[in-house]
Amino acid sequence: MRSRRLTRNGRTSVFQIRVPKALDPALTLAPIRITLGCVSNSQARRMADVLGGLARIEFARIENTPMNDATPADARRQVEDRLTLILPTLLGLGVLGQSRLSAALRQRAVVAATQHLEAGRLRSRQGH
Repeated sequence: MRSRRLTRNGRTSVFQIRVPKALDPALTLAPIRITLGCVSNSQARRMADVLGGLARIEFARIENTPMNDATPADARRQVEDRLTLILPTLLGLGVLGQSRLSAALRQRAVVAATQHLEAGRLRSRQGH
């Protein structure tokens, strides 16, 4: 299991990433840790790569957005919430990749899952 952002807790893989110094100048926040579950090492590495990229995108977005009264802890929580939200989709994509669905059906399933996730995110932003 060779990945900077991937650790183990027993048989369970755990993704972790630190909050950048630009958002946490005092370096007081604990790293974000997301439990991936009991997945193969190769799947855990792929998921950690995706989650790491998404986290960096979210950190950059937050850095470039004026933060009214938001604290570093708020930024950390926001990124952790987004990563946690995408985790079921990543797990589902791993299952889909191993399924016997045709490529066309698999692609439609991925698109539908992504749209469903986005719709849920929009509803949560609107307070529903």
